[in-house]
Amino acid sequence: MYAGYFYTYSSINLLIYIFSLLFFFVLIFSQIHRNDSFFMLYKWLFFFLLFPKKSIVPNLDSILTNAVGLSDNLLIATNFSFYDIVNFMILISISYKLFYSSYIKFTVLSKKLFLMFSTIFISAIIGTFYYNLFLSKYLSTNYLDEFHYLINIYEGLIFSIIIFFSIKHKEHFETIFRLFLFTLVITCTEFYLARYTGFLPDVIKYFALDYRGGFRSFIHSGSINTGIILFYGCLGFLGLLSNKKYLLSFIPFIALTVFSTYERSTMLLLVISVAVFLFFKLRPYLSFNIVSTLLVTLFLSFNILQSISFSGINNVINRTLNVNDVDGSVIKAEGWFSFSSSDDRKGARKRAMDVFYFSPFFGSGPGNLEILMASSMVPMKANFFIMGDSEFQFYNDIATAYHPTDPHNYYIRVISEYGIFGILFLLTFLYLLLNNTLRTKKIINSNVIGYCGISSILAYGFFQTGPISYPMIILFFKMITFNTKSIE
Repeated sequence: MYAGYFYTYSSINLLIYIFSLLFFFVLIFSQIHRNDSFFMLYKWLFFFLLFPKKSIVPNLDSILTNAVGLSDNLLIATNFSFYDIVNFMILISISYKLFYSSYIKFTVLSKKLFLMFSTIFISAIIGTFYYNLFLSKYLSTNYLDEFHYLINIYEGLIFSIIIFFSIKHKEHFETIFRLFLFTLVITCTEFYLARYTGFLPDVIKYFALDYRGGFRSFIHSGSINTGIILFYGCLGFLGLLSNKKYLLSFIPFIALTVFSTYERSTMLLLVISVAVFLFFKLRPYLSFNIVSTLLVTLFLSFNILQSISFSGINNVINRTLNVNDVDGSVIKAEGWFSFSSSDDRKGARKRAMDVFYFSPFFGSGPGNLEILMASSMVPMKANFFIMGDSEFQFYNDIATAYHPTDPHNYYIRVISEYGIFGILFLLTFLYLLLNNTLRTKKIINSNVIGYCGISSILAYGFFQTGPISYPMIILFFKMITFNTKSIE
């Protein structure tokens, strides 16, 4: 990975790099092929949690940048990284083992998920072809982003089977929780070593302390990526907490690492997860049913988040630890959850909906939304008269390509990229979630973590478009619907 990002492009280096990738693919394929179905999930999950996701940079004279032909004047940076190459190898290996196996055991829910992701994957393929055949001559094309998002959808398709096919025992979830916790420990350790010691090389420190004074992990490459990985780690922490009470002593070390990401979305994930976790732990003492109490809990969480200000805590931590390179108190001076950028996000959402109105059937196709949002080819259909000044300014900046960005809303992104198929996808997802929630009778620890993960991701989607992982959502579905009879 390091060679691909930082070695200078040359014929010899490229040849070595290609042979290294082939060797890596053979290694992955052979391991997956000779192991059981749960190993396929564990292998993918291990790389998803721990493998670097640093996007390739146009102005680097590196093997990877030149090999994929990334343009130096690309308007919008690509989401493509070396992880996408590794992920593609893993998915190809899993697909071969799965579809050439003698028997695939569908459950009712896995079959519905498979059909749901099959539909949206086919619509994504058609939308991509439509864009490249009819619109690419008017607009720039980011093939790497298209590949990245198509792989993301295919993950959901293939793991609809894998997760329900492979997880059969309570011990499987405990193994997953331990992997989550291991990821949390690795990320926290990296943070402390990079910030407070001189043990690590400068290249690692460069990725660990980003320009905002937040946390840019060398492993996860970005405060948002790091934040959501820490969130998965905290779910593993909660999942193992019942049997390992000593883990409570690690809360201050985890909290400081999470705090240093300076990501409000990360805090949103954790606050809702903890609220839902406590609800289920206190549920025997409550008289409400599951759905009503869960809705009340989420409502209270949102109201608390909008009113809390952490600027004072920011200053205390900075003074106590003498962290001069942290400017989080400046970034979040109005309070961590004040959402001072809410007007800008409204403008971004409305501009993304313009893309849906422009192409309502198939949408923009995966990976093309930012390009169409910044194109004058897409009419500005939003009502200017009801917009605030900052909302209109940001909306106009996006439409005129002055400030290209994403819609900062997962649901709007799905609708804009996949058109009516995206709407059907979201409605089906919501139906499956509510239906299976209402049918759950006995709650065990795995079910609780599933509810924590799903509810947090649902809230997170209102403020961020990524990195939301479909296999992780399906894994939370499996946790919610896990049959306790199989372990009794």
